[in-house]
Amino acid sequence: MNVTRHDSIKKLKKEMRLKANVDARDRIHAVIMAMKGSSSGEIANRLAYARSWVTKWVNRYSEEGWGGLWDRPRSGQPNKLTQEQQEEFEKIIIRGPLPEENLSRYRIQDLRKILKSQFDVEYSISGVTALVHRLDFSSIKPRPRHPQNDPKAIKAWKAKADRVVKKEKKNAKIRKSKSGSKTSVDLGKKAS
Repeated sequence: MNVTRHDSIKKLKKEMRLKANVDARDRIHAVIMAMKGSSSGEIANRLAYARSWVTKWVNRYSEEGWGGLWDRPRSGQPNKLTQEQQEEFEKIIIRGPLPEENLSRYRIQDLRKILKSQFDVEYSISGVTALVHRLDFSSIKPRPRHPQNDPKAIKAWKAKADRVVKKEKKNAKIRKSKSGSKTSVDLGKKAS
């Protein structure tokens, strides 16, 4: 294969080993092999790609140099929200549900309804999830606290539970099993 040399093989090998270039590693390898005189068929077999793939990337490197080894921007669907609307939506997420909404936190379905009612934009469930991730929010949140939670009552219950568990463990009989390991039996409850 004929390749226009924009860089030395030594430089390309060095670049190929860098983590920052992991997305283009096979493409760089294909260019190096082409510079060493391998045919597109040999390169395709060695790297387990189609010959058309090898030809495409070697030709792009020949025409554009280093920049030709990277993916070009893809068009995709345009955003449904303007930048200002995205910022407003982000503020809504950060603020959280209002008391009159009777929610402890927003779910994706709730955010979908907000997008429809406030911005008149239709999103699918997966579309809202993707939007939330693009805005750097995680859909995984700690379990919310109920507004009528009593922290003192919870602390008292936990202290009492710890005492009960310790008492039950102390009263449990320990015996050796047939396998030789110790097992705890008779925790004061009968099996039903």
